[in-house]
Amino acid sequence: MSMKYSGVSADVIIVGGGVSALVTGLKAKEEFPEADILLIDKQTVGWSGKAPKIGSGVSLRLPDEDVDKIAEYHVRNIGCYLNDQELLDLYIRESYGAIKQLRSGG
Repeated sequence: MSMKYSGVSADVIIVGGGVSALVTGLKAKEEFPEADILLIDKQTVGWSGKAPKIGSGVSLRLPDEDVDKIAEYHVRNIGCYLNDQELLDLYIRESYGAIKQLRSGG
């Protein structure tokens, strides 16, 4: 089933350009190699839709970095203390795996 967005058709439309959207696009392409995939992003950097929940922007935790220190930085300096701290912790812990997944796609 093909969908249309602003005159452009695609089999899969992904809204957002963050790590989750990119991994979703990669997984969709792996599962359905013949599919046309359209990723729609607002082309700006900064406060994204997840800002009140996590903290905005693409965050990456390298394997040797301290999750608690990264979370504290986000809560104090980026999320203005409005973060969902459990979600932020999970996001930071999972970010390296998501980047590794993206890397595997070339």
